[in-house]
Amino acid sequence: MKQKEFLIYTMLILILLIAFFLDTGKTCREIGALNKQKEKIKNSLILKEYTREYKRMHGLHYNHSKIFKEKQFKEWSEKARKLRNSYNDEYIEILKQN
Repeated sequence: MKQKEFLIYTMLILILLIAFFLDTGKTCREIGALNKQKEKIKNSLILKEYTREYKRMHGLHYNHSKIFKEKQFKEWSEKARKLRNSYNDEYIEILKQN
């Protein structure tokens, strides 16, 4: 009896999930937070540059930890986040026009 209840419960969940995805027309990947972040980065010059530099600096710290210490990486990361948050894409467009 428990196995039958489990199968019914599983089928109900599948039906609900199918109905949800049919209503939105999106897949799990499109709904996921990671893809939303990637899309946000793709559309923003500032976030794209920040992400590129962050990956570069993290790689430098990870591969050369004797040269580029954890403390230095955290200091750089904090400064970079402050700069990233202080500018927006509209400001970049204004600079391009001038």
